Amino acid sequence: MNIIEKIGKGIVYIITAFVILEPLWMLTPFVGFLYGSVLNVDFLESSKTSSWLLLFVFPPRRFMVIGLFLVTIGITFFLICAYNIYMAKLFKRGLVTTSIYKYLRHPQYISLIVAGFGFVILWGRFISYLSLFIMIYLYYMLAKKEESLCLLIYGRSYEEYRRKTIGIIPGADLFEKILKKKPLSALPKAITILSVFLLVMCVALASGFTILKAREAFSDRLPIIQKEITVDGKKLSVIIPRIPILEKDQGIRLAFWKKSISAEKLFKSIKSSKRIKDSLDPFFEMGMDTIFIIFKPRVSIIEEKGNTFVNFFMVPMDTRTGFTWSDAKGFRKHCEIKGLLKVERMLLANDKEPVKVNIEVSGVKDFKQDKKILTSIETKIDVILSRFY
Repeated sequence: MNIIEKIGKGIVYIITAFVILEPLWMLTPFVGFLYGSVLNVDFLESSKTSSWLLLFVFPPRRFMVIGLFLVTIGITFFLICAYNIYMAKLFKRGLVTTSIYKYLRHPQYISLIVAGFGFVILWGRFISYLSLFIMIYLYYMLAKKEESLCLLIYGRSYEEYRRKTIGIIPGADLFEKILKKKPLSALPKAITILSVFLLVMCVALASGFTILKAREAFSDRLPIIQKEITVDGKKLSVIIPRIPILEKDQGIRLAFWKKSISAEKLFKSIKSSKRIKDSLDPFFEMGMDTIFIIFKPRVSIIEEKGNTFVNFFMVPMDTRTGFTWSDAKGFRKHCEIKGLLKVERMLLANDKEPVKVNIEVSGVKDFKQDKKILTSIETKIDVILSRFY
């Protein structure tokens, strides 16, 4: 085996270990840092070919309790099963076929899959939904290897036990019988493994997009906070998605989510800022009638010396006549993005000019020069909406 093959094999082992043990990584308090900073998933939003990975298959706010329940149940059963297995090894009791093992051959893997599903619900994004299916596939492959070893050790007694119990995936035994029939049995093992993996990915993609479309089809409300401000005598609607960092949503915030801001103070600071008004002024000629506010991930709120500063994006839009904000499905179809304002260090307090630094403005010319800017804005909005459908 040459050095390239060794490196390639090592990378495969590392990736496999990471995916298989993902529920354990997700248990740590560093999960936000891991996915947000180390893996930096935000880079996916710059292209339509990858931005769908950031969409929320599940709305975390609505199913938070279910997610936490599944995580608790999964981890608890995993620890119980692990205890049974290692105690049997320690005291050389042989094959464990009692308790839950009487019905399931691999309850420890199933427990981690349940916990993984709970974490997917809590995080919600498509990329984690896909990783769950990859994890299931890898657990299945590990289980097959373990079963082959058990057959060599325990022989006929394990085969009888295997026939009476359920594996990781119900019905997988029937699928294996089909693969063993000609002409499928004549395929190289690598081709079979790859084909099954691709089939699993197709199921993951199809089911994920089906859930997204179903949620979108049955949604009837766009959860926003809306106010009107006046800029040079012209009325302008300012809308903010109703997210946990706003005071009105404190009831659904997790206990460790310490930072929050008042929506009223935010609107008041925006209304009083001359820098924001001057930056918005050119967009009125383009038909702007609405501003959509997007908070910057992980750095939305900064607290310094008793003061609270907010970082966010403002998206000037033409929402067209006749559109109603209760129409969640029609929002993206009825609005035209005119630009982007990057607002940093806006003070939430009574101040003559709350924005303490210059505002970075992008317009149509910038969109033409760099199409990734517009794609990124559209993706941010799509991701926000998918979180609330």
